[in-house]
Amino acid sequence: MQSSAPDRVWQAILHHLRTLVTGPVYQTWFDGTVGIAIEGNLLTVNTPNDFVTEYLRSRLAGVVGRAVADVAGADVRVSYRSGTVISEPPPPPLTPPPGAPSAASAPLFSHPVRAPKPMLRPEYTFDRLVVGRCNQVAHSAAVAVAADPGRVYNPLFFFGPTGVGKSHLLTAIGHETLDLGQHVAFVTCDQFINEFVTALRERRADEFRQRYRAADVFLLDDVHQLQGKEQTIEEFFNLFNDLHAAGTQIVLTSDRAPRSLGLIEPRLRSRFEWGLLADVSVPDLETRQAIVRRKAEERQIDLPVEVLDFIAQRSAESVRELEGNLNRVIMFLKVQNKPTSVALAAEALRSIDARPAGRPPVPEAIVEAVCAFYGVREAELTGKGRTARVVRARHVAMFLMHHDAGRALTEIGRALGGRDHSTVLHASTKITAQLERDADLCREVEELRAVLQRRERRAAG
Repeated sequence: MQSSAPDRVWQAILHHLRTLVTGPVYQTWFDGTVGIAIEGNLLTVNTPNDFVTEYLRSRLAGVVGRAVADVAGADVRVSYRSGTVISEPPPPPLTPPPGAPSAASAPLFSHPVRAPKPMLRPEYTFDRLVVGRCNQVAHSAAVAVAADPGRVYNPLFFFGPTGVGKSHLLTAIGHETLDLGQHVAFVTCDQFINEFVTALRERRADEFRQRYRAADVFLLDDVHQLQGKEQTIEEFFNLFNDLHAAGTQIVLTSDRAPRSLGLIEPRLRSRFEWGLLADVSVPDLETRQAIVRRKAEERQIDLPVEVLDFIAQRSAESVRELEGNLNRVIMFLKVQNKPTSVALAAEALRSIDARPAGRPPVPEAIVEAVCAFYGVREAELTGKGRTARVVRARHVAMFLMHHDAGRALTEIGRALGGRDHSTVLHASTKITAQLERDADLCREVEELRAVLQRRERRAAG
């Protein structure tokens, strides 16, 4: 290190830090710091108080280390102390570089406002996850991140179709990092959007921002639902930058890769790719067999191997579907009170295996059938009504158009009152999950499919 005055060296480092962190982060944690001593390769910096000292040591060590290495060399270390008397006032702050984010996201409190401890599903742990070729890379990355958050693969981005275990991996990371004493923020994208909208309405945006910026580990499920939410995307962009600069571990899940998130601006999509993209795909037969056997063991259900393998062979789209089919077979066998056999398992799954014959139903036919079945008017189905009956009918219509008619999400949204494609995807995903545990809904969907089949046969005849 050159024999420059300590504060001159520190100011050069601060100047470089301006390019690595947002304006609010700089103003909150670096303003008022002063270089006070150089001993060998150790630069000592004075901070305004103990709270800032602790934050710089624990949360911003990574970004400071990068700046120090770039400016003064990789062998230089920084230590902090507070309360030291400084004979000269620190130089005025440097002018922020062009394009620096607005101070709108600046933490305005002297102490972080932390989110409550997240409620994580207790069964979503690493030891209860069946690992196969479909999720081996994602599992390895999740374990590495959970063991050393903020150090490797930051951000970690899981992507894949619905129901293949992305939320399980995300939650498992939450469990492990909580056990390490980390402050974990776990939130679904729907919750994040709703909280932000509420915070704006109630003029509590600063509290909202601080709650997530205080996290050591930030876990966001279904980030693809940000698409089309311009104001929320801007808020999330600033949050992402601040968290990443602070060394906070970020883990995200999505139903598609970042480059396929067409309605999210490129500057945010590119940040999703900074760390590691981990694909979680549909489980192969061997993995499905292992999953079914594990689920049966956990429920202490003794089923013949041939029945378990039959269930695995008939379920290919998702882990959720697999577990739902196992539950259906178990319940069916209890009701029938007959010796367990593959034939009985096939009978249990026959109704959900059925699909409309011939051409897929058209959206207009689905709307007509759903309205008649649930006793709602088409204007209610396509309108803004939120009664339970109308919402159920609307979601079922979206599900049938998506899964049975194979229509694009945007087309479905237009047919049902000009709704956003993310709304359609959420509704279809919700119905898919409910079908696994709601016998009444399962019966309703099958009856609607039968109605559509009969109409198709009459039209063909």
